[in-house]
Amino acid sequence: MVALGAQEIAFLVVEDDMAVAKSFARLLSRWGEVTVAHSVREALAALETMHAWTAIFLDWQLGDGTGSDVLGPLRKAHPHVPILVVTATDITPIANIILDHHAAVMAKNAQDNPKLIEDFVARAVARQTLRAEGFEKLVQTWRERYGLTRAEGRVLGARFAGATRERLAVRLGIEEATLSTHINNLLKKTRDSSLDAALVRAVREYLPMATKSPP
Repeated sequence: MVALGAQEIAFLVVEDDMAVAKSFARLLSRWGEVTVAHSVREALAALETMHAWTAIFLDWQLGDGTGSDVLGPLRKAHPHVPILVVTATDITPIANIILDHHAAVMAKNAQDNPKLIEDFVARAVARQTLRAEGFEKLVQTWRERYGLTRAEGRVLGARFAGATRERLAVRLGIEEATLSTHINNLLKKTRDSSLDAALVRAVREYLPMATKSPP
């Protein structure tokens, strides 16, 4: 298991398809401990065993129910844990339920694109571990290393803290054009392709085990 102080990295995968569950577990095991639940019943039992999950991956169609049977109890027990709903069906009928529970959603074949999983996991791990370490310390380290301005450091810190790209300008109280300038200058200095790429790299610097290839 990967841990930073008392912060253990642990994921819950709720998936009744054994092959898909195994695929997710393989991708996630490079970051931390993975628990797999194959039904609503097992998922609800698993929620009671962990004080704080790093992230939860939830298949919508389960043998003994649907994701809606898990989302409510999940959010009550873990109000802030990142949730990724996985479904092969049209999300239109369930979009409001997913949004009401502050969850993200992706197509079921997304496990074939590990970068999608990696980016989601990196953001989840950052929210947990970098908060424990202190965002200010990490941002200051990057400012000194890359010669970032105070404004560029604020952009980096807000993204590390979980603000989405779409909400960054509002979060920082600046115009979108100004934000774009800061981001472009920041990425030129760090040589990252995007803020999310910088986030992934920052997490890996703090969690060396995350760079290990899965067996």
